[in-house]
Amino acid sequence: MQYYYVRNIVRRNCDFITRAISCSTGDRSRKCAEAFELVADNPALVERVCELQSVGEKEASQIVRNTLSALQGLDDFMGITGVVKRCVSCTNSKDHKLQLEDLDGYSWLHVRRLLRISDVLPHSFSP
Repeated sequence: MQYYYVRNIVRRNCDFITRAISCSTGDRSRKCAEAFELVADNPALVERVCELQSVGEKEASQIVRNTLSALQGLDDFMGITGVVKRCVSCTNSKDHKLQLEDLDGYSWLHVRRLLRISDVLPHSFSP
C-alpha cells in the first residue's frame, strides 16, 4: 500500500517539474504556471532545464529567474489566472479612489508575494 502512495507522489512531483519546464520554455498556461510556482526553488528544476535545454547551470538558473520574473507582473498574473484576457484596465471611479491598475510595480509585487496563481479560482468555477 505504501509503495503505491510513494509512487504516486513521485509521479506527481515529476509531473510538476515537467510542467514547470514547459513554463520556462514559454508555455504560460495556468497549469504550467502553477507548477512553476510550486517548484521554482527546487534544485531539480534547474538540473532538468540544464539537461533538456543543453545549457550550463548558470544559464539554467537565469532561465528559471527570468520565468519567475515574467509571472510576477500584474497583467501577466491576471491573464494567466483568467481574470483578464489581455491587460488590467479599470473603469473610471467617480470617487477617484486608487484602483488596481493604479498600483506601481513595487506595490503590486508586495501584493503578489502573498498570492499564488492557485489562489485564484478558475473561471469555470460555479458554486
